Amino acid sequence: MVTRLGDTKPVKVAARVIAATNEDIFEKSHNKAFRLDLYFHLSVVEIFLPPLCERGEDIELLAETLLQRLCQRLGRPVLSLSKAAIECLQGYSWLGNIRELENILEVVGHCL
Repeated sequence: MVTRLGDTKPVKVAARVIAATNEDIFEKSHNKAFRLDLYFHLSVVEIFLPPLCERGEDIELLAETLLQRLCQRLGRPVLSLSKAAIECLQGYSWLGNIRELENILEVVGHCL
């Protein structure tokens, strides 16, 4: 139950929590660094997403999709990446994930 701001009557709501971490919270829960009961409430469905540096074959599709969205957001004609640019992106050792790829494309998109 929640009470809306400025209201006096509580309202019943159904909510789902989506949480992400790069920590092993199962291990942390067994080391008493994370509540075990909370772990079991959060871990109904687990999705493992490998880091971008392990998904070189996905970079071309991800980059093209992100670049299209960026061009639409900036109101510019949709661009595509050259083979050399794709090879450059695939050869980069990604420390971050898709957000890092998106940030790089955004910097390049603003320079065009």
